[in-house]
Amino acid sequence: MRQRLLFFLADLVSAALLAIFFWRFTARMLHPLAENRKRQMQFVASASHELRSPLTVILTNTAAVKNGVLPNDAQFLETVESEGQRMARLITDMLQLANADSQSWSIRPAAAELDTLLLQVWEAYEPQAAALRLGWDIQLPDDAVAPYICDAERIRQLLGILIDNAFSYTPAHGHVRLSLTCTGTDFTIAVSDNGPGVPDAQKESVFERFYRADPARKSKSHFGLGLCIAREIARLHHGQLLLHDTPGGGATFLLRLPK
Repeated sequence: MRQRLLFFLADLVSAALLAIFFWRFTARMLHPLAENRKRQMQFVASASHELRSPLTVILTNTAAVKNGVLPNDAQFLETVESEGQRMARLITDMLQLANADSQSWSIRPAAAELDTLLLQVWEAYEPQAAALRLGWDIQLPDDAVAPYICDAERIRQLLGILIDNAFSYTPAHGHVRLSLTCTGTDFTIAVSDNGPGVPDAQKESVFERFYRADPARKSKSHFGLGLCIAREIARLHHGQLLLHDTPGGGATFLLRLPK
């Protein structure tokens, strides 16, 4: 009887330990799924909110024209076209992130000269910087830069996101710089500004989807997806996209690409 009792107690303890193990193991396995589902729900909710705004403008203006409240003139067509383009930009960004999530977002690597690429990007943004009354310069290595295997169009897209972001948050007469440095292990591309900067507590949050540092700021061209897309492009190149403070004030985004 004593032996049976000991075996019975041993069975109970073993069953309890197995139950605890499987409960913790299952919880740990399901946690990423639950987090992913939560992020998806947040993404859908945020995307629906962003899409609702331009759609409401289009429908409201269309109804006003049909009812004779507003004239069917060039201003009405311009408003509808502008909001339609805004929806198209948002949908394009969402599709890119969906492809990144499903790991079907591919790149077309080829040899590219990063200093030439940066110079082309800098020249393309010169008129916009002048219109915004911003100082806009570029800093490149004095020595020749070895070709880098990358998707040049994706790198341009990433730089465009960072530059648009810097231009948006840097006040008139401020300064934005595009630079390239090389080490023995990697290339580092930096977009730095002397704007308001980003608090330390928000430096990782800015890469989240639909995140805005200032919730009250309603930009017609920024949905809070750009920096998330930029980080995905960096990841596709096995690189890193980091955010640091600019010496003296401002924000500096660093793209590190391994050689």
